[in-house]
Amino acid sequence: MHSILKFIRLNFFFRNPKRSSARLLVIALIGAQGIAYAQGNLNPPGAPAPNFKTLSQIEPRVPIEIVPTNITVSGSYYLVTNFTGTAGTNGITIMVDNVTLDLNGFALIGVAGSSNGVFATAGLNDIVVRNGTVRNWTRFGADLGNALNNQLVDLRASHNAGGGLRAGAGSILLRCVATLNTTYGLYAYNGSVVRESSAFSNTGDGITTSFGSTIADCSSYGNIGGGSGFVAGAGSQVRGCSANGNYGYGILTAGRCLIVNCEASDNTQMGIWPNDGTLIRECTVANNTAGGIRVGNYCSIVDNMCTVNSQFGTNAAIRVTGLGNRIEGNHLASNHRALEISSAGNLIIRNSSAGNSVADLITGTQTAGPAVTSANIGTSSNPHANYDF
Repeated sequence: MHSILKFIRLNFFFRNPKRSSARLLVIALIGAQGIAYAQGNLNPPGAPAPNFKTLSQIEPRVPIEIVPTNITVSGSYYLVTNFTGTAGTNGITIMVDNVTLDLNGFALIGVAGSSNGVFATAGLNDIVVRNGTVRNWTRFGADLGNALNNQLVDLRASHNAGGGLRAGAGSILLRCVATLNTTYGLYAYNGSVVRESSAFSNTGDGITTSFGSTIADCSSYGNIGGGSGFVAGAGSQVRGCSANGNYGYGILTAGRCLIVNCEASDNTQMGIWPNDGTLIRECTVANNTAGGIRVGNYCSIVDNMCTVNSQFGTNAAIRVTGLGNRIEGNHLASNHRALEISSAGNLIIRNSSAGNSVADLITGTQTAGPAVTSANIGTSSNPHANYDF
C-alpha cells in the first residue's frame, strides 16, 4: 500500500507543470535517502602511531671515540675525528669476523714506536676497511694479511715503516694509494684483486700479489731502493697497468701469467720480465736501462712496441734465453739491439725493426720468417716475413 501511494504522488507531481519545484524536491529527497543508507562507521579511529625513526635507525653504526681501540663485536664502526696512536700498540685492533670499519674521511696517525694503524688478528674473515688515511705507523698502515676475504677501499697509506697496506688471501684492494712507505706499497696474498690503485715512491716494490691474483688499471711510479713497479705470483694477470721510473723492474712475474695492454718505461732494470709460460701482448716497453722484455721458456711475445731500450747499453728490446717461445708481430725500434736469442727452438715471425744500434744476435736453429729489407721487399710475398727498415 505504501508503494502505491508513493507512485500516485510522484505521478501527480510530474504531470502538473506548476509543480516543477516540488518535483525536484522529491527527487533530491529520494536520492538523499539512498545516500544515507550507504554511510559507514562514523566513529573516529584510534590515536595516530609515531612515524619518526629512532637514533639507532638513523645511524646504526658504532662510533669510535678513542684510540687505541679493540673491536670485539661484529658490526659496523666509524671514526668521529682524526686520531693519533700511542707507542707499543695498534691504533685499532679487529678481533672478530664480519666487521666494517669506515674511517669516515679521517686519519689514523702513528707515532714513534707505534705498531699498525689497523690490524686484524689471525684467522678472521670478512673485514672491510675504507675511506680514510693511515700514516706514520712503525709497521703497516693497515695490516689484514692474516685474515681472509677482506676489502680495503679508498684508503691512503703513507710514511709507514713496515709497508702501506696488506690484505690476506681472497681480498680486494680498490682505489687505494700508497706513497713513501718503507718496503712495499700495496700487498695482497693469493687469489686477490688490486684495481684502480697507485703506488708512488715507496722504498721497495710498488704493488705485489701472490699466486692467482689480478692487478688491473693500476699505476706504480718511482719506487726506489731497488723496488719494482709490479710483482705478481704464478698464474696472475696484470692488465692495463703503467710501471714507470722504478728503480727495479717495471713488471716482474712468476710463471703462467698474462700481461696485456701495459706500459713499462724508464725503469732501471728490464721493462717486463716474467717466468716461463707467460703471454705478453700489446704492451708498450720503452727506455728501460737493462732492456725491454726478457723471457725464458714457452712464452708468447705478441704485438708489443719496444723502443729506446738500453739504447746506450748492451741489452736488447727482446731477449730470449730458452726455447719454445713465440715472438710475433712486435715492433722494435731505436734500441741497442732488437733481438737477442741465445737458445734454439723458437718461432720468430712478422716482426719489424728500425734504427737499432747493432744487429740481432741469434744463436741456434730457429723457425723464422725470411728477413725483408728495402732491397727485397718488392719480391717478397711471405706472410711470415720479418721486416728491417
